[in-house]
Amino acid sequence: MTKLELPEGLKTLGASAFLGKARTEKEDGSFDYDGCSAIEEIVLPSTLTTLEASVFENLYQLYKVNLENVQTINGKAFAYAGAGRTDDKLAPIVVRPSG
Repeated sequence: MTKLELPEGLKTLGASAFLGKARTEKEDGSFDYDGCSAIEEIVLPSTLTTLEASVFENLYQLYKVNLENVQTINGKAFAYAGAGRTDDKLAPIVVRPSG
């Protein structure tokens, strides 16, 4: 898996929600996040405003996340994210002050 698209309606991603994990669809149509840190891109819904601690920690291949509507990013949300990349895709995160 390289791209993870989260559904509209989410407002908060809880602590350690994707801590080195990837999405797997179960037979009942729900989703499980387990086992893999191969995610390269995460598409956040426009409704998401908060990322809790360690939410994307250890996603070693991550290099792209849209943060346009995120207002709060808690501690270690991206700890070691992108650390496993061996190419030049990883770009710095730029956070603009509100107001």
